[in-house]
Amino acid sequence: DATTGVVTSPIKLGTPLDASGLLAQHANAAVSPFAHRMMSAAGCTYVVSPFWQTTPDPSKSWVPRPAAPGTVPPLIPIPTLPLPLPRNPNYPGWPTNWSCVTLGGGTASAYCECTDYQQYVDIPLPSTQILWSRVICTSPANVGGCTGMSPPAAPPTTPGAPPTPGGGWGCVRYYFW
Repeated sequence: DATTGVVTSPIKLGTPLDASGLLAQHANAAVSPFAHRMMSAAGCTYVVSPFWQTTPDPSKSWVPRPAAPGTVPPLIPIPTLPLPLPRNPNYPGWPTNWSCVTLGGGTASAYCECTDYQQYVDIPLPSTQILWSRVICTSPANVGGCTGMSPPAAPPTTPGAPPTPGGGWGCVRYYFW
């Protein structure tokens, strides 16, 4: 109440709360319904929103989204990105095109960083559970940025497998859950 400062709520302490209606209004929650139950050092349990991490959710069996040549993929928002990116259904995982940016300051010390996104689904198929994967590949240092460079070869689509693009590039795969 703006006058008295008293806070009231239709929710009573100690009663279960179903936030699925509220979460359904947010694109990231609709795309990735995962939440983490964490334990603090003091022994308190709390829930954490999904975030990018280097291991897939171990409670499921993930496979790359099966290729579906000729399919027009829907524009599904990718977690933490402001706009959806087009994906290629001709390949497992329905990858996006590599997106590259020059980083590292001056021209001589600059390097290139490229990012690709893919989708995994839980088996057995068909599945409605989606796990987003993001691969970030970095060129060797001091290459002058991305000008004239080709993005690395597509990384493997096996969850947990390290990408091996070669040519001095280093890659890390992340999963959003």
